[in-house]
Amino acid sequence: MNKSLNTTRTVLILLIGVFIIARLALPEYAKHVINQQLGNLKEYRGHVEDVSLAIWRGAYSVQGVMIEKRDGHAQAPLFISNEIDFSLDWSSLLHGEVLADIRFVGPEINFVDQKKDGDQTGKDQDWREVVKSLVPITINTFQIQSGAIHFRNFASSPPVNLQLSELDIVVSNLTNADRSKKAQQARIDGSGKMLDHAPFEVYGILDPLGNLENFDINLRISDIAVSYTHLRAHETG
Repeated sequence: MNKSLNTTRTVLILLIGVFIIARLALPEYAKHVINQQLGNLKEYRGHVEDVSLAIWRGAYSVQGVMIEKRDGHAQAPLFISNEIDFSLDWSSLLHGEVLADIRFVGPEINFVDQKKDGDQTGKDQDWREVVKSLVPITINTFQIQSGAIHFRNFASSPPVNLQLSELDIVVSNLTNADRSKKAQQARIDGSGKMLDHAPFEVYGILDPLGNLENFDINLRISDIAVSYTHLRAHETG
């Protein structure tokens, strides 16, 4: 009897030890895989600084994300984000579907007009293919918190930095799974500020991973300062 209890105890200790080791090793392995994939982009390269796992809620997050142009000529990275959180939508599992929620915290995109050394527009890479190649999973919710988009020209005098800031955007039913049966429509709802001061709202439907020509987007901008617009127009020449 005592021998049986000792054997069971030993097995349990070994299993717990294996679980702890796996739990400690998985973030580093996930970080290696993600950085390897981001390193295989054509005109760009990227990396993440850290990966955190929350197995109990079926989630992981990556911190310190950056994607920049390989030639290094652009004076700002194409994309950075403080954190990207991926989590399973548990309610959908009850209906036999595997859905995910993705949340970007503090993301920033920089488009650069830089004719001498080449523009940075992101068009050199098909980002939809990058998303679809990661994993065939239906994204239930795509959320941006405190985001920003910059349109920069460092060579002009003075340098231009037109931006959309304080972006809070939710896109639902965004999918990169099998699309052979029919196109998928995603709904977008968001708000932010244009040129640092004018609040705007955007809402509508689109098929971001299919034919981008099929969309219905509505944009409303309030209280934009005319003098500010004239100033920026003059700066861009």
